[in-house]
Amino acid sequence: MKWIVTLLFILFLLSGLQAQNFTGGLTSGLIASTINGDNAGGFRQAGLMAGAYVQYPLREYLYLQPEILFEGLGSRSDFGTDGLRTNYISFPVLLHADLNFVINDSKFNLGLEGGPIVGYLLGATDQNSGRNVTSTYERLDYRLAGGLLFKLTEKLHFSARSSGSVISFLNQGNGRSNCFNGFPRFCHYYFTFALRYQILSR
Repeated sequence: MKWIVTLLFILFLLSGLQAQNFTGGLTSGLIASTINGDNAGGFRQAGLMAGAYVQYPLREYLYLQPEILFEGLGSRSDFGTDGLRTNYISFPVLLHADLNFVINDSKFNLGLEGGPIVGYLLGATDQNSGRNVTSTYERLDYRLAGGLLFKLTEKLHFSARSSGSVISFLNQGNGRSNCFNGFPRFCHYYFTFALRYQILSR
């Protein structure tokens, strides 16, 4: 965990020293999440997301985009009495591709984003009893994400993103199950809808 925080801290320091080479800013939004295998079902758990990002140009229209985010995830039953609340500091490292095109003289500025995420569990709470159940789960959650970015103005953007765990975050003691095969238990799946404001400019 410490080396991840150190690496991101160095990246953000570099952004302050050489802002002419890349862009960056702040982002905040809402999350709709569920946990596969906990019997709650549905994307009923609402949460908040907030953080920061930077974009490093790799080629024209292609960027490396590391982020640091707070994400409130979890699950909730139909009646809202059962479920799990998990809070993470997450570290996405995404590729961002600009897609600019014109249709009937109207210009559209879009972006495609995707890549891996490592989430560090800050805490987990059983929503029925209110108990702290953090020790039941693995601290690190490995995920994949993909989504679209819509440029509302030069600096204000709207993003829609889908993310999901790659392996279970349940602490089973005998290995972690694959989230893509069979009947995995305790894998995060969530949608994020956010506004992004660009502060640093090339």
